[in-house]
Amino acid sequence: KGIKFADMPHGIAAIGKVPLEGWVQIALFLGHYEGYFWRQDPKRAPGDYEGYGFLGVGKNFIFNFDPILFQDPEVKKTKLAAELA
Repeated sequence: KGIKFADMPHGIAAIGKVPLEGWVQIALFLGHYEGYFWRQDPKRAPGDYEGYGFLGVGKNFIFNFDPILFQDPEVKKTKLAAELA
């Protein structure tokens, strides 16, 4: 659509300038990520995804290293519940 980066306003005003195709691309990417990589296993605590460690970083198509794991279950529980407080 011929939109240049310099033509984009800052902050909330930029929302109206993003083309529909851009929003569709963002929604499809997030939906794929949520539906494929972050499926919740009923056997695990909410937010505790297999293959993902602290802060949700782990082995996926972007990163390829072992996630940080907490051996102490109380520390793990505290870390997972920290954003809920």
